[in-house]
Amino acid sequence: TVEPRTTDFEIFKALENRGELTLQVQGARDMDSTQDIDIQLELMKQKKAQYESELIKFTTAKFFIDGVIESVTAFLSEPYGAAAEKSTDYKGKAFWTFEKLSLAFKRCMEEGFQIYCHTIGDGAAHLALDALEDAYERMGIDRTQLAQYRNTLTHLQLIGAKDIERMSRMKIIAGVQPYWHYKSPTMWWSLEYPFLGARAEAQYPLASLLRAGILLVASSDYPVTPEPNPFFAIQAGVTRNLYHAAEFNLEEITDMDDPKYLLNPSERISVEEMIRAFTVNAAFARFEENVAGSLEVGKFADFIVIDRDPFVVDPLALQNITIEETVFRGKTVYSLKKN
Repeated sequence: TVEPRTTDFEIFKALENRGELTLQVQGARDMDSTQDIDIQLELMKQKKAQYESELIKFTTAKFFIDGVIESVTAFLSEPYGAAAEKSTDYKGKAFWTFEKLSLAFKRCMEEGFQIYCHTIGDGAAHLALDALEDAYERMGIDRTQLAQYRNTLTHLQLIGAKDIERMSRMKIIAGVQPYWHYKSPTMWWSLEYPFLGARAEAQYPLASLLRAGILLVASSDYPVTPEPNPFFAIQAGVTRNLYHAAEFNLEEITDMDDPKYLLNPSERISVEEMIRAFTVNAAFARFEENVAGSLEVGKFADFIVIDRDPFVVDPLALQNITIEETVFRGKTVYSLKKN
């Protein structure tokens, strides 16, 4: 029984103490641009000391650099379209100034915390990279040391080509949510294209990031993604087209090149690349590449058993793959036969 106002970390800790925690937890704190950075860092260190254990880690500082396109709060490099009902030069606003963001990045890295930035607009991605570059320089970090920080920009709905090159050069990880990587029946025609115009056709890059040598790490952004089934994301990344059509009361498409919901097919990636984004790449981003992410001697026995081979099924059938068993630390914690 969970008492009112119990925090997530208290719940996870209680489950772990009872031997009932069947997943690994990696926590973050949202950094507030209006509050003192060092006070926030002190609170983070207290949380880390209080809760960190074998299965619970407290490692990350989360920065919201901007908002989202649909509420016209994403920070763009060029103005929104007229449909956004803002002034003709309105680009949105960043939630952080360059000076405060650079200082916050520097202090977080000095205290050993990983940086994770919400960037929806290309203006936000540019600002985050500027601030990270400045923080690295002020810390005296040279190019050979960049990869050890494993800092991340997530979402990346829009990002400029030159900033993709900068992400690669700076060894920044791309946190992607391929669940959104198609022309959504509820978003594309009512919001994304009217607010962004032609820019919307280039949103949510995948292959461009890979070609630049950037590490892709896939996630769901639950509960924004209502059903975080990884095979939905794998199908979307591979096809860049409609999946789980029943969610919209639509018929499933029968051709992955069906144009109605297809978003920039040049950004498609392979099944293997999508699976790596959910497994070995994710383990690397968590500093756990030596113990997790793949089935190898010396690593934890964390894996799932599925009902078909994703490398041979029709790409439009990836969404139908069923998990039959989940093994965590060598112990079966879910079995379809028992559920």
